[in-house]
Amino acid sequence: MVDTMAGIGVDNGGTFWEHFKGDIATIWEFCQGLEYQIQFGDQHMLDTLECEGALFLWLTRCCLGKEKQMNSMRGPAPMTWEKGASNTMFYRTRPHVEDVDT
Repeated sequence: MVDTMAGIGVDNGGTFWEHFKGDIATIWEFCQGLEYQIQFGDQHMLDTLECEGALFLWLTRCCLGKEKQMNSMRGPAPMTWEKGASNTMFYRTRPHVEDVDT
């Protein structure tokens, strides 16, 4: 069973919103650090990122792929229960750029 209600306390005592926003802030700060790493051209850092972060990178690509497909005028809607797509079941896609202020 999945509880999708916002504001429910999580294990650390914070709310769902606080926990989610904290995770986003951590990821955002890490991405800024990764941007900084590019100038050093360190293949070991890239290899470490791709090895240690493989599952996270896979999840991000799946979610962004779902979003791209949903916002495409030509593509079919992604199948939620398709093998390999269940990880994106709860990822709600952002509206197409043209639909934001309508």
